[in-house]
Amino acid sequence: MKKIKFLSGLFAMAAVALATTFTACEKEELDIKFEPTPAQLQFNVTVIDMATNSVITDAEIDGDEAESNENGIAAQTRVITATKGTATGSVTINVPAIEAGKIVTYSPVIFLAEGLISEAKAEEEGDVQTIWGVAEDLGHSHTDADNHVWAKNESNYLLPYTATLTMKRVWTLKEKNISVPSLPLAEYIKESITMETVEKTYTDFKATAWCYYNVLFLITPATWTYTYTSVATGDVLGTAQYADPVYKVAAEPKEMPIPGHEHAYGHGHGMGHGHGDASNAGGGIVYAD
Repeated sequence: MKKIKFLSGLFAMAAVALATTFTACEKEELDIKFEPTPAQLQFNVTVIDMATNSVITDAEIDGDEAESNENGIAAQTRVITATKGTATGSVTINVPAIEAGKIVTYSPVIFLAEGLISEAKAEEEGDVQTIWGVAEDLGHSHTDADNHVWAKNESNYLLPYTATLTMKRVWTLKEKNISVPSLPLAEYIKESITMETVEKTYTDFKATAWCYYNVLFLITPATWTYTYTSVATGDVLGTAQYADPVYKVAAEPKEMPIPGHEHAYGHGHGMGHGHGDASNAGGGIVYAD
């Protein structure tokens, strides 16, 4: 009988332990809470100067603000813009909806491709070219031993006349040192290699009485130098030089007395070449492009 009582006690203890176990498990489940992390949208923008192929670290960037929301982030379109000086570039990103607990990072690359073309002062170089003009009124003309054609003023009066210079100017590329051929300067060079006609008319000359008259054009060549500078970095990326054969022109009136009329040249109603008050006394008219 004592043995039976012992077994009964064991069952009673087991029942109490089992009940205790069930009670403790149920209490622990009531204390657990699930808290998802917020949705996050981030941008890691890289700005590259297209001219130098270098990374611009101090560009001003707009539109790359990060976003975080525990309830999720709605779909959106972001336009991110990078600016350095007057150079600017942008990229458009279509962002889908982001659920809570997700982190989305975009790494867009923005290129800045703006450069500045500057023109240096032309440097005169080469020999001055001389061209004899042909004055008007060729019905009364004289050809000298050097085959220059001179017009005549067979009168006692000053004779206004016009002289015109017409010649071809050819833009030829003397030297090209461009770092990136696709830069705007390359297009500028391409468009600048053209041929054009230079025509200048001089109308304020007066021939002295009883003279042969003409105009001698003095043509000075020069070299124009262009530089291309990256706006973003300030680096000079290349230069281009052009030979300008008609950079500057001076027109000098020339006269000589008509043989047999030396006594009348520079007298009466004539002006006299080289006299102080003469409008054609030395000098000339100069223009520069």
